[in-house]
Amino acid sequence: MIIKQSESAAAQRRVPIFLVGTDGKTPATGENGGQPQISKAWAGWANTTNALVGGANGSYYVELSAGEVDTLGVHRLRYKSANTCERQLIFQVVAFDPNSATDLGLSALALLLAQLAEPSVGAPPATPTPAQVLAYLYFIFRNKSKVEGNSIKFYANDGTTVLFQATISADQAQTYMQRDKFASG
Repeated sequence: MIIKQSESAAAQRRVPIFLVGTDGKTPATGENGGQPQISKAWAGWANTTNALVGGANGSYYVELSAGEVDTLGVHRLRYKSANTCERQLIFQVVAFDPNSATDLGLSALALLLAQLAEPSVGAPPATPTPAQVLAYLYFIFRNKSKVEGNSIKFYANDGTTVLFQATISADQAQTYMQRDKFASG
């Protein structure tokens, strides 16, 4: 199970737990209101803010507080009473929203899927953002390019503005061709 860090929706912080009696197989009953414990990121055990809520046939849950899921990492939950076997669960608190129907809450992914802007005139940056990488690749394949003399030029959407260019050279024996780093158009 995964939970978003500091999840605000109480229902998304519910951790289900199936309990059995001391015989190890009969679904536990009568544990509603029992006190589970939590270990945040493998730290020491502490009582949860809320108690168990009972369900049918050994099915229970505890609704954790936002403060109990404010730390990224692997957490543990446990419960034991005189009438049940000890049960431990492991869940993970993550920085993204696992309940997001569109992009899992990964804002960087949403930015990459947004409309790409045409690069401006100038050499491509040495340390581009992921969106810039996609934009340069797309516009290199989409727009006009021209090899002329000893240069290659890449044009803007208008077909006349040179966005960036590079020098092309070959050795005297014509055994290889080399393209230098792109520079401003």
